[in-house]
Amino acid sequence: MSTFKTKLAAFRRSGLSQRDNLQELVQMAMTHAQENQDEFTQLSQVMATTVEIKSFRTATLKDYIKEHVTNVTYTKNKAGEFMFKKEVKGTPCEYKTLESKWYDFDSKGQASADIDVLAQAKALLSRINKGMAGTGTAKIKEGQEKAAQDLQAALAKLTD
Repeated sequence: MSTFKTKLAAFRRSGLSQRDNLQELVQMAMTHAQENQDEFTQLSQVMATTVEIKSFRTATLKDYIKEHVTNVTYTKNKAGEFMFKKEVKGTPCEYKTLESKWYDFDSKGQASADIDVLAQAKALLSRINKGMAGTGTAKIKEGQEKAAQDLQAALAKLTD
């Protein structure tokens, strides 16, 4: 195996391990908070460390924690440090069971394909052309013929 492939495989293993380690830390910190009258120091430390590392989806992690602990907010303290704290004092927090992993909570921060606007325009123009000619399976909706003609002209100009 090439040096690149070896390094890539090690990177993957490490990344998978680190995201699962973070899941364990979140679980431990949530258990600590639940057992200690909503004391969020450990959750705040996990979040601060994650922010410092700069390689985890911290917005996802924050939302995941807030979804599983009611009445908690993530805010700055007087020293300017971010921390979790009760949103409404005197109201107990409720802790939901962690049935999913933090990294499966949402897709924020995940790469997605670029949109090829011209290819999309050409495909739409083709559908409109077929619909106007009556050769495609889709027909132009009744009453929208003028809009279809206007769009057809604009797309034709754009894609020439």
